[in-house]
Amino acid sequence: ALPAGTLLTCARDCDLAKALGGADYAFRDSADPDWILQWMEDEVLAARSYEGEADAAVLPAGVNGLGALDLGSARLLRANPIVWTDTDAPSLNPPAIVLCGSASQALQDWCGLNSVILLTDADKTILPAALSAIEPEAFSGAAFRWVVIPDGCVSVGAGAFADCGGLRLVTVPASVTSIGDGAFESGVYFLTPPGSYADGWAGANGLISLAE
Repeated sequence: ALPAGTLLTCARDCDLAKALGGADYAFRDSADPDWILQWMEDEVLAARSYEGEADAAVLPAGVNGLGALDLGSARLLRANPIVWTDTDAPSLNPPAIVLCGSASQALQDWCGLNSVILLTDADKTILPAALSAIEPEAFSGAAFRWVVIPDGCVSVGAGAFADCGGLRLVTVPASVTSIGDGAFESGVYFLTPPGSYADGWAGANGLISLAE
């Protein structure tokens, strides 16, 4: 028998990985080696840790559980439909934000335990594709949680999203090359290409930019 804690490197359908399973045995997914996974009961394939370098990590297809997750330096997780989570103990280095299409009760409980912001498709507001500029104070006070600015928009005016206390995430395209003073409140995360204007603006204005 393999000692508990042995880390395998194999395909996720490997008979040995499935036979061992449980929290004592994990494996590096040979198809996606940034992820350490583990088989749980009832055909649950759970993520245990992420060892990649991206700020925004994408859960591999087919993974439908979250263990005591160590996401490393990543701050955002794009999740699949989740049927099982480990709520016995808080995770080490959980993400700041989880994005998913819809949230099961298990995922809601896990996010609550780990103080993670949970955003679903129902929280997403996609601004019109033809929008080329956002005027000053255009959405001040709006009840947004997640806003997607369309590719092709070039500017965000001063105070455009001021007083949007529930806003947590803004997807900002590389086409944006001007953002006015006070356009966003503190505590908002940007999801934007690395090296973009918005990436630099976020850092200079006390916001957190997540490269995807």
